[in-house]
Amino acid sequence: MVYVRKRRLTEAAELLAKTDTPILTIALECQFDSQEAFTRAFKNQFKETPGKYRKLNERFKLLYKNKFDHHTLEHRHHVITMEPTLITKPELNVIGIPSIYQYDDFDIIKLWSAFKKRKEEISNVALPINGFGIYENYLEGSGENAHTVFTYLCCVGVTTLSDIPNGMVGRVIPEQLYAVFTHRGSVTNIDNTLRYIWGDWLPASGYTYASRPDFELYSDRYSPENKKSEIDLYIPIKKA
Repeated sequence: MVYVRKRRLTEAAELLAKTDTPILTIALECQFDSQEAFTRAFKNQFKETPGKYRKLNERFKLLYKNKFDHHTLEHRHHVITMEPTLITKPELNVIGIPSIYQYDDFDIIKLWSAFKKRKEEISNVALPINGFGIYENYLEGSGENAHTVFTYLCCVGVTTLSDIPNGMVGRVIPEQLYAVFTHRGSVTNIDNTLRYIWGDWLPASGYTYASRPDFELYSDRYSPENKKSEIDLYIPIKKA
């Protein structure tokens, strides 16, 4: 299954390089459920979004496999849980601040620091007090200077959405089956954990990505100064 998935992505790369076929059409032709799922898988495989890949002059370089070295092995043995816990999480209400980012200017530590200054404005915070980082609204750009942008929502769980502070939004996250991974240590290298989840675990798991928001859970086990800090990553899944 891993081989088949990589072949699908390679075929998609060929279509991006040699045709003007819209990215969404290529995603569907290569058996991805959505453009969002395709963009995630493509970036994890080739380190570039489909839009950026299409503009590269030396596209063949992206078709080589990633080097599996000592640092990758250390990451998988000590930083992440290789096998997730499968959890059906009940419906959840959250309130927070959405911000639009490009991949290049996304600084998760600064973002959460800014959110903490306004968190006290949110009433009816649910216990335990957890922070949720929700990714949504991926948009693949087009044109010479296009970038892939997305919305990241810093938020906390609440008991009701009846009182939303100015400049904030409320969201209802439906009940969903999740594969829950734990990332340990600095949040700055969380990309390596996500690359394993989307590039290795999911294709061989017997599950596929469900078209629901995936999110990070910041519980009392998270502390940016602590090397043993933990973040839980919730990936929405369904049976393949």
